[in-house]
Amino acid sequence: MPLPEEIPLDTNHPAVREYLLLVRLQVLTPLSLLINIATFMVATFIVSPGLSTISKLHPTPISPSPTFVGVYVVAIFAGQIGYCLLLVLASKEETKQALVKGVGFSLVIANWLMAFWAMTWALKLFLPSTILLILLTLALLYSNIVLLIYHPPRRSRPFDTLLIHAPMRLFLLLPATLLLPQSIFIMLNKTWDPKDASRHYMDYQWEGFAVVIVTNVVSLLIIALRRDIVWCIGAVWINICIWTARPKSTPVQATAIVFTILQPVTLVAAAVWQTLRSKPDQGGAIALPPDDEQNEAQSRRSEHGQHVERVWS
Repeated sequence: MPLPEEIPLDTNHPAVREYLLLVRLQVLTPLSLLINIATFMVATFIVSPGLSTISKLHPTPISPSPTFVGVYVVAIFAGQIGYCLLLVLASKEETKQALVKGVGFSLVIANWLMAFWAMTWALKLFLPSTILLILLTLALLYSNIVLLIYHPPRRSRPFDTLLIHAPMRLFLLLPATLLLPQSIFIMLNKTWDPKDASRHYMDYQWEGFAVVIVTNVVSLLIIALRRDIVWCIGAVWINICIWTARPKSTPVQATAIVFTILQPVTLVAAAVWQTLRSKPDQGGAIALPPDDEQNEAQSRRSEHGQHVERVWS
């Protein structure tokens, strides 16, 4: 039987358009992730100098430990692999809406931007690198805001939280609080020769302190107001990336260590406070039994009512 020349499919119908968009995301998102991972692997292990080496050649007040940053990036990639699986296996309508309308093509764009950033960083093009990181931060910030407002995480859908919200938040934290400030420092030439690090590591310490304190205060507010465990884990790990890299100026290192401790404590305190607020009030006045006078008054009112009924009956 010959196939019809035109399939009777209304592409203007909202349900059809969402389905086609989901199919496109099922193809483009894994492709962008694969390109991002491949670019990182090449820029780290094949190109010389690699990404971590360039960071060491241009030390800044907030330069992180390449090892801890590498672990963080692997966690982001692992979360995105789970996200891609959810794209294919999602069956609930709420999950599909979060994937299509919450994240959409923002993650695809973010993966491409991060791949291009790795190339510019490997080529030591720090101005284009900074521009790409700004665009990357904006793309991820937009998708996270949309997810938070229109598709918030719920306890009834744990896989949505684990495979959609968590990877997107961790992805946002990396450029917003670490990669972008570091690239700006290098672009502005606020760096020094690594051979003289023992003499110059205190240079620009107050600029570094300002970056660390501002980013951590913002993270602390998010953790306290939203009781966000994912944000807390990511922010703590970013701080560990900073204070484990040596040498580091005292203001920067001390601030990073303090917030490494303060952020989990704030999360626990916020959770306890919310639990106490939501706990129903079991107190109140104790109901005493009626005394003899009240019993006699109630008996007289009852007898009077019965007498009135007999008169009118």
